Amino acid sequence: MTKQRGTHFLLKKMLYYFHDKKYIWFDQKTGGWSWDTGKLESAEISDNVIDFLISNIKSLGQNTRRMLTLAASIGDVFEFSVLFHLIDFPKKEVFDCLWEAMVHKLIYPLDAEYKYIKLNSVGFSDSTKSVKFKFQHDKVREAAYRMLDAESKMNTHLSIARALYKNSSENLDKESIIEVTKHYNLAIDLIKTEEEQSVIIELNLDF
Repeated sequence: MTKQRGTHFLLKKMLYYFHDKKYIWFDQKTGGWSWDTGKLESAEISDNVIDFLISNIKSLGQNTRRMLTLAASIGDVFEFSVLFHLIDFPKKEVFDCLWEAMVHKLIYPLDAEYKYIKLNSVGFSDSTKSVKFKFQHDKVREAAYRMLDAESKMNTHLSIARALYKNSSENLDKESIIEVTKHYNLAIDLIKTEEEQSVIIELNLDF
């Protein structure tokens, strides 16, 4: 079902892009659709879809754009509590950004409890702190991630690694170690303190 959802989403975005570029159009005279075969055959589908998705994301509010780039850096699936600790927005505003992204069908919730995040505007309840969201398609995540420059990516991954390590340091299971190590390694050039370098060495040994 998830795969079908993503395929349909990507197909719709491709059609929107081709229509926007006038590769396909509705012919009022014939009452049907027409297309330019040459342009369609020469179109670089992957890059064109990414460009179109980037333009979609850029049309959203500034805070929503920032939220999506952070979420894209976390992964295809991201947890609300991790995202909240990475961004300096009030909890309600983080939810509003998530809601805007959901309305534009860029992400969707994996837990029904997401609706209670907005109601619980202070702190985290057990039902909302682990609520997860997923990007509608891997191309959406790729588009959001591409909006960060190289330096911003490294800084973001370092922040994610620190947040994940802090949240999981008392119970680092295999999955947590993999995630923390991945983000630390993507920001390795920014690690300056011996203490944090030791943490990375220990994590890599465990991994």
